[in-house]
Amino acid sequence: MSRKPTHDVPVPVLARHDNWSSGTPTQPYAISLPWNIQSNPQTTTVAVAVAGNDIFVAQLYTAKVDVYDARTGQAVCYMTPVASVGNTSGWVDVYLDISAARRENGEYVVLLKDDVRAKILMYRWTP
Repeated sequence: MSRKPTHDVPVPVLARHDNWSSGTPTQPYAISLPWNIQSNPQTTTVAVAVAGNDIFVAQLYTAKVDVYDARTGQAVCYMTPVASVGNTSGWVDVYLDISAARRENGEYVVLLKDDVRAKILMYRWTP
């Protein structure tokens, strides 16, 4: 399932399918992920990681990470590079450039690759 923005470019969709291996799967939600190739910088979704009850979705040019609740599909928050790393990052240009883990104390650690500036961004988040 993809919605069509201008210029007939397919937009990525994040969907949940319950009972997918049964004869009667259900789809509780489908979310059109950020995608705008007319903006500057372009907004294009490129990488996804799942940890605990949350889904982390990284954008290519901005290194913004959108966080969604995996149970409901609702947007929870977002993460962006902060002053300590120059408020910027290189492109998240490979599908596996993000990883996430939920620690026993409920904190999430999200790692995002930045080849241009030779670093790994680490976000720590406790919902």
